[in-house]
Amino acid sequence: MRRFKTKEQLILASEKEFSFLMDLIENQSIENQNHVFLFEYRDKNYRDVLAHLHEWHVMLFGYLDESINQKKEPDVPKKGYTWKEMDQLNVEIWKTYQKTSLEEIKVRIVESHVKLLNIILGLTNEQLFERNSFKWAPATLADFIDHCAAHHYEWAIDLVKKQMLLLAA
Repeated sequence: MRRFKTKEQLILASEKEFSFLMDLIENQSIENQNHVFLFEYRDKNYRDVLAHLHEWHVMLFGYLDESINQKKEPDVPKKGYTWKEMDQLNVEIWKTYQKTSLEEIKVRIVESHVKLLNIILGLTNEQLFERNSFKWAPATLADFIDHCAAHHYEWAIDLVKKQMLLLAA
């Protein structure tokens, strides 16, 4: 796992992977962007992948709001779910966005990505890099944010690349 030491490193990694992901999608035809995946997976298309990323941003915003502003311990990963129930939670996320268009989710993911970068800028180094500064973040908050940002974007990039290869075949 990466260990970021500065806000700048965390932001640069997130921005690099996000830009690459969005460019991969945007540089395809509209038909290919909306094409159902040609492989079996929980997410069925780019919309589902971007919605998944967006929802994890939204959940992270909730954790931070509860921890910092409301001074209470958030339900992580989500109320009614444990980390062992991630598959069920991810299916719930998938269901939530089935009536959302790809174009709408593109707008939402850009907005939530920008909001995440601004939140990072507003956090202190102690909040980001001290172990256990947030009890719900297993190591450091920066590590947790990476899993909701750059690391998560890399997962999405792998899916997009796989689809692109299959579409080109």
